[in-house]
Amino acid sequence: MNNMSDKHSAYGGAPRFPRRVALRLCCFLFTGLWLPVHANAVFWREDMATSPDEYEGKDLLAICVNQKCGYINAKGEKVVPLRFNEVLGFTGYGPARVKLKGKYGFINATGKEIISIRFDQAGDFSANGLARVLKNGKWGYINAAGKTAIPFRFDSADGFGANALARVSIGKKYGYINAKGKAVIPIRYSGVWGFSSYSGLSTFGINGKVGCINAKGKEVIPAKFDSISCTDFRKDGDLARAHNGNNKSGYVNIKGEVIVPFKYYTTNIFTSSGLASVQYNGKTVYVKGAFRFDGKTAYVNTKGEEIIPPIYDWGSDFEGGLAAVKLKGEWGYINTRGEVIIPFGLGGFWAFPDANLVVVRNDQRKFGLMNFKGEPVIPFRFDELYVSGDFIKAKLNGKQGYLDLKGKEVIPIRFDEAYHFSGGLARVKLDGKWGCINPKGEEVFPIRFDAILCAKEEARAKRDGKHEFINTKGETIRSIRADRVVDRRGKELFGSYNESRQDWRVTSAEEFFYLFIKGKGWGVINAEDKVIIWGIDPPYRVECHGLHDKVCVPEGNPSR
Repeated sequence: MNNMSDKHSAYGGAPRFPRRVALRLCCFLFTGLWLPVHANAVFWREDMATSPDEYEGKDLLAICVNQKCGYINAKGEKVVPLRFNEVLGFTGYGPARVKLKGKYGFINATGKEIISIRFDQAGDFSANGLARVLKNGKWGYINAAGKTAIPFRFDSADGFGANALARVSIGKKYGYINAKGKAVIPIRYSGVWGFSSYSGLSTFGINGKVGCINAKGKEVIPAKFDSISCTDFRKDGDLARAHNGNNKSGYVNIKGEVIVPFKYYTTNIFTSSGLASVQYNGKTVYVKGAFRFDGKTAYVNTKGEEIIPPIYDWGSDFEGGLAAVKLKGEWGYINTRGEVIIPFGLGGFWAFPDANLVVVRNDQRKFGLMNFKGEPVIPFRFDELYVSGDFIKAKLNGKQGYLDLKGKEVIPIRFDEAYHFSGGLARVKLDGKWGCINPKGEEVFPIRFDAILCAKEEARAKRDGKHEFINTKGETIRSIRADRVVDRRGKELFGSYNESRQDWRVTSAEEFFYLFIKGKGWGVINAEDKVIIWGIDPPYRVECHGLHDKVCVPEGNPSR
């Protein structure tokens, strides 16, 4: 997909290059029982590496009953009494943050208050053993003993990141400090933002202009632009997008020298082709529920030369040597010399650079395939085509099956639904039932279940209201009857399926997981299939954005 700025990235019907995203979702073992439950809220966060034993809480589960929260162990014993308003998890870098009557403090794995509950706000402990806390309107940092490590003098403070620096502010001025409280980046800027893992640079602002600064406080590019994308510098010779005072966009080098003049409406990142798409005289309009760019697209190289003139109404970035472009309402594909490879008028493009194939559609709305040379590979006769690895998933007359990359039918087009192969298996549906097949079309897990998540040796399946683990013979290894099953990380056993998320894995046993039975509520069982508690509040997932740099808040409620 193109790398255009967010406000120009949603174009209805525009061709795109799908990207493979390896999603590894952990699935956890559980077994069969029928149990009544009562519902109520569980706050948790995924545990990280541990340090001192007294802070190690990875074997504890945070639960709430009637809005009072604490921790239980695998036996269901209340290790930490249910007396807090919030329990926000052990990070492994220090005691766990808790909230009581509007104040924050920290406890160890036995529930002992290591740091008394007296702060107005608090963040988690970072890897350097410090936590940010708010007292009397000012932020400071404490160590795991509760002693002040950095004085309370900041108006805002973030947690320490991977570069061992924390962003702070005094008044309306921002900078970065180290673990000793020394301002590595002086607290004098109107804004400093996060450091790029690619370039090691951060955008900083002063006197209404922005530039790029490194983690040692050196202003690599002076603040002289209206905006600049410091993250664009990934290797030597890269250029970064920037805007000048006329709200026009161009490109600058790592010295801040203008290489591509500021004359474009918007600019996009350079790809491996050495070209970037740029737009002239543009504006974004909202048409029929979607944003559409109204302007002309050209392509420039890193010398600022327009290799492809601004004749197209829109264009994607180059991938695999081709870019999708739109002209007078029709789509085609061009190469880096501007030559038309896939003719205009063939709609419904999907390009797959790894296979050098493009899915195209004729005016009878039938799909075929062409290669990156513009040569036909599969004639226009299918209702749908999608390239995935060594297979092409095809749909014809309401049924789905698989072709090889030359268009030969290798698994019959007979299924009601079929998904991509991942890990050597694909999920298929036939006559209302689901199973898993291998690349030979053989049923590795029989097609007899109401739902299934394919895995190598054991699969998750649902049948007759039971959530099960099954072997390759379709035999039940473990099962549990419940309306919903949620693991410790807030993942449901059977969530919404889509093409990219069908590869769910059974990788290890989980200490705890949650069950919901309609009309009876929520309960918890452990990996040994023992009931450890019932009548808990509905499990929430706690999401922490960044590396311990923001206060965790509940997000989402699986029971609703």
